[in-house]
Amino acid sequence: MSLTKILKKALLFFILVFSFSVIYAQGVAINTTGETADESAILDVKSTTSGLLLPRMTTVERDAIVNPAHSLLIFNTTTRCIEFYDQDNNEWGSLGCMNPA
Repeated sequence: MSLTKILKKALLFFILVFSFSVIYAQGVAINTTGETADESAILDVKSTTSGLLLPRMTTVERDAIVNPAHSLLIFNTTTRCIEFYDQDNNEWGSLGCMNPA
């Protein structure tokens, strides 16, 4: 194997290791300013022009989720409510509902 190929592979290896250590050490920031994530957050979303859109599904679709994670969030289009899954009680709870259309 040529020295050039070895150097390229070594460089790629170090880039991957460095990238992994940077990603592992901090949360993910989604923004247009290039800011890093707040150190207390795994995900830090910032915007002054857009919002966060939860997955939208009917009650039937929600109930078809196999083994939902504790605190999973959805917007239920049937009930028009933001809902979370309470694994301790094996049930969906509501954070709030919109008025009927």
